[in-house]
Amino acid sequence: MKVKIEGMTCDNCTRTVKRVFSEIEGVDEVKVDLKGGFAQVKTSSEISEQAFKTALEDTAYEVVNIEG
Repeated sequence: MKVKIEGMTCDNCTRTVKRVFSEIEGVDEVKVDLKGGFAQVKTSSEISEQAFKTALEDTAYEVVNIEG
């Protein structure tokens, strides 16, 4: 699935997003595209949009939408 994220501006941002998304149960792999402003996430189970929003709650980033 593709998670569109607002607020990422540097490599540290991508590392933070990758770390917090990787901590979500059912997430197998996370690749963050800073220039594109999204994370490509592979999962082993269905994960709600709210789970991704909650993961970013204590960061400066926000989930805009999820495709797939």
